[in-house]
Amino acid sequence: GELWRELPTFGLYSAIAVALGSAAAFLLAGRLKRTTFGLELEEIAGLLQDREAMLHGIREGVVAFDPDGRITLVNDEARDLLGLGTALGSTLAEVLPDGRLRRALDGTLEGGDISVLTDDHCLVVNRMPVALHGRELGAVVTVRDRTELIGLLRELDSVRGLTDALRAQQHEFTNRMHTVAGLLDIGDHDAAYEFAVDTAGAEQALTESVRERIGNPLLVGLIVAKTTVAAERGVRIVLSEDSALGADPPHLPRLLTIIGNLLDNAIEASATGPAPSGGAEVCLSLIEAVDVVRVEVADTGPGILPDTAESIFEDGWSTRPDRGTARRGLGLALVHRLVQRHGGTIAVSEGPGAVFTVMLPVPDTAPGPRGALFTTASTVRDVVAGGDRW
Repeated sequence: GELWRELPTFGLYSAIAVALGSAAAFLLAGRLKRTTFGLELEEIAGLLQDREAMLHGIREGVVAFDPDGRITLVNDEARDLLGLGTALGSTLAEVLPDGRLRRALDGTLEGGDISVLTDDHCLVVNRMPVALHGRELGAVVTVRDRTELIGLLRELDSVRGLTDALRAQQHEFTNRMHTVAGLLDIGDHDAAYEFAVDTAGAEQALTESVRERIGNPLLVGLIVAKTTVAAERGVRIVLSEDSALGADPPHLPRLLTIIGNLLDNAIEASATGPAPSGGAEVCLSLIEAVDVVRVEVADTGPGILPDTAESIFEDGWSTRPDRGTARRGLGLALVHRLVQRHGGTIAVSEGPGAVFTVMLPVPDTAPGPRGALFTTASTVRDVVAGGDRW
């Protein structure tokens, strides 16, 4: 009889427990629905499979961040391009040194298609904030490798410059032949002979004057070729009297890239800036000492604006419009990276007439640069193979 009397109490407690359990289950289910955005378990599993297949199948690097800036996802391509290794759960400050790459990944640098140079790659970085149903979920960064493309475009620009030089030489040669033909027509054979001899000796004298100070044929070919290209644009390149470089100078692969890029920028600045009274001119100085190789390039262009001496070496910085080929602003960034990577220094003067000074330590114990992006040697060899025509 007493058990029957207690049954209502047991029933009440049981009903309360069931009600509380049902309410808790309802609240938990609602929270799970909100967390998974209303997706069922089968849908979540399908999305996970699709995500893994997509991330490992694409040829672009993908890095995802949570709202606190911690890395939540890195695919294999991103690990290779950025050298992140095991980075899940870490912030960028913990896995990357401060620099343009980290600022592009964390959103400090605004804009799309941000160019970043690393030791091995030329990357294009894009960062996109992610939000769903008004909730901030963090950001996704895509990284594309453009090393080979930029290298090919830079080679195309070099070949285009050489083609322009050849076209200029052909035009100049035609004018000279017309002059000789005119002198012969009027019967002044002595004048025609003297003109032909003087013309033939001028180009040879240019090459010999460079060879007297520069012993390496690749550098001689580069300087003479740049001189021809500059002359077509009304700019004179002068090799300083104190220049002295041996046949096998230290840092030769780097010197080809550094000198080529600095001369290109100097020619562009001198040709487009206001012409000084003595004409547009670029002065090149190459000195090989016991403990350092010194490169100095001075131009007569408008120069560097105050407070911009540091920013000009950042990837993508340029005062010139894009020509539709090689991405602008990579030349000085490449020079800066090469110099720093091999323990050297680079400085630029402010004000009218920029002067770039590069110091590379001797001996040169670092390995040669890698990839098409980091060398102009192949183009220079083509120039040198042409012999004295340059």
